Amino acid sequence: MDNYRPVCLTSCLGKVVEHVVRNKFSSHLESILPDNMFGFRPHRSTQDAIVKLTDRIKHLKSLGLKVAAVALDATAAFDTLNHDLIISTLELIGVGPKMIAWTKNFMEDCFQYVEISGSKSDSWSSGIGVGQGRKFSPDLYNIGSLTASFWSNLSEAFLFADDGWNIVFGNTIAECNAKLQTVANDLACWFDLAGLTLNVSKSELIGFGFTPNTIHLDGKSIVPKESVKFLGTWIQSDLNFNQQSAELCNRIRSSAARIRCEGRHFDMQDKRLLYFGWVQGLLSSHSSTTLACLPETELYNIQIACNSAIRAVVGLPRFGKHSVSNIRKNLDIPSVINLRDRRLFEAAWMHFQSNFPSSSAGPLTRAKKNLILPHPVQKGFSGKMIATKLVLAWNKLPILIKEEHCKTAAFAKIKKFVYNF
Repeated sequence: MDNYRPVCLTSCLGKVVEHVVRNKFSSHLESILPDNMFGFRPHRSTQDAIVKLTDRIKHLKSLGLKVAAVALDATAAFDTLNHDLIISTLELIGVGPKMIAWTKNFMEDCFQYVEISGSKSDSWSSGIGVGQGRKFSPDLYNIGSLTASFWSNLSEAFLFADDGWNIVFGNTIAECNAKLQTVANDLACWFDLAGLTLNVSKSELIGFGFTPNTIHLDGKSIVPKESVKFLGTWIQSDLNFNQQSAELCNRIRSSAARIRCEGRHFDMQDKRLLYFGWVQGLLSSHSSTTLACLPETELYNIQIACNSAIRAVVGLPRFGKHSVSNIRKNLDIPSVINLRDRRLFEAAWMHFQSNFPSSSAGPLTRAKKNLILPHPVQKGFSGKMIATKLVLAWNKLPILIKEEHCKTAAFAKIKKFVYNF
């Protein structure tokens, strides 16, 4: 094991070793990684990161605190992470000597070269970086960036690979501004020790409900913005999603144009498949964040954009008086609201079915019998949290769905429940 080299991964024995090491290593890594690290981890998507981030901000706002966030960017993070930091972190989290020796061996003698138009440069080996696209690069990067989550005790870190936000909060704007500058200085120090190059020009700063002071680092400034894009989603200072909604509408209308152009020789059923891939795929990827938080007026605008794609599917003109809702039902295409409700119910079932709190002592009430959770506070920012919406969605589900233990069967019942709702 100690003499094992990365090139062995191409052999049958190498694949066995890779499988054993990766599974053992990943299971141990999952047990020590903080909940706010999402990248390269099973059952943790970009949408999960956005939901947890925005819910935390809304919760802090509901407590009357001043909240802001700073996101520092690193240049070529995967290629410049310090090897010594990775090994030291492995030792600190209790990884055994054989795994540490294997990891050292894996990172050594990794040669690189530049190829332009078929001409290759001389190869060289570097003592830094985990290499993008290699088998263990995601796990090694998570280990190397683990200390970033605990580096500053004045902020809460939300990390997805090399994209990360640090949430800062205080009782006053002055306190929040002071913490922002201190946290930025601390993170810049961590970047330097980790061997990463801080890219101040691509770093972001945003305040929620107020405009924070400009942060100064290395003679450069990070100016606050009204909205920042994180993992493909616009997060606004007012915690609304109308900017993301407008972008979603534009992308749906672009997909409608593609259906008309690229699917002009297809029959209706094939164009319906294009709709599910190009339009409903967009809606599903934003169902747990954008759709769940939008008011009815914004959802109506998205439905109008979807109607343009449905017109393209059946070959109707882009304008005219036609009952698109009837056409949509005949094509068995769900509405935007139905799709939002279905995803919320599915997420609620996933969250509470296996983690339902044990019932307290006392008589068997109707609420206990139907597995009803206590309704959360729905005023102000608390009512806008996804966690609140999941509790309300769970309480609306029939008891037969709540007691279903098979995910496939539960989702099938939820689909039928929503579309007949």
